[in-house]
Amino acid sequence: MRPVSETGDIPPAALPDAHECWDEYQWEAYLRRQDACAEEYLALLEYYGDEPDAHNVIARCMGWTGLLTGCAESPQPPRCDVCTPSARQDCRFYRAYLADTEPAGDGWLAPADRPDGPGDEARWDLRYGQHVIHVQAQMLLLHLRSAWERLPGRPAPAGPLGGLVRQVHACVGRIATALKGYCEPARRGQVIAYLKMAFHATSLALGQVRPAQQAGQLSPRAADGLTVLLLAMRDQLAELIADFRRQIRRP
Repeated sequence: MRPVSETGDIPPAALPDAHECWDEYQWEAYLRRQDACAEEYLALLEYYGDEPDAHNVIARCMGWTGLLTGCAESPQPPRCDVCTPSARQDCRFYRAYLADTEPAGDGWLAPADRPDGPGDEARWDLRYGQHVIHVQAQMLLLHLRSAWERLPGRPAPAGPLGGLVRQVHACVGRIATALKGYCEPARRGQVIAYLKMAFHATSLALGQVRPAQQAGQLSPRAADGLTVLLLAMRDQLAELIADFRRQIRRP
């Protein structure tokens, strides 16, 4: 069975094949396209979501012809397993991704993610899975939670503090995505792209600390602590980016 997608939902536009090496700038462009694609998909879902054949309508609008089904159900392998042979004949999703043959589909393939040799996954986990950046990110979230709990009435973070919270969550999410598991050398440009996004979010978060203090949403002590943590994270991110840039090699 061919893999459906890297994440199981929105198919990527055009990933490199297993023998192609993208640099960080190609990955950044790809991720921007994915963000735009996700926004378009969510808008279509909101507009057509109540239609009886919504998944096919949205798939046609997005150009995802490999997701068109011959039934009133959204494309999922478990559902195809119980479909009748006649229904499968009219299902492009089944023909493209689940049939025994290997048809030319729409280029929706998950990237190869195989270790280069014995012990590579363990070395990755030791070097990056337990990296100090994870501890710093958790400390940062604890600082923000403590600052929020001290607010009168604990409203949802708004103003400068809200912007700070959003950027910190973006930063933590990008770090987790970048370092979550082994990535082969040919694809480490993707890791760099995510780390650069985290670096950018950290810089934006730094710019919200003093305004949040001036608005009375952070105490001077909390603002100083957040500034120290954000600067430390930014330094670690810069070191990680340089580290991965040295590692990139073409297969």
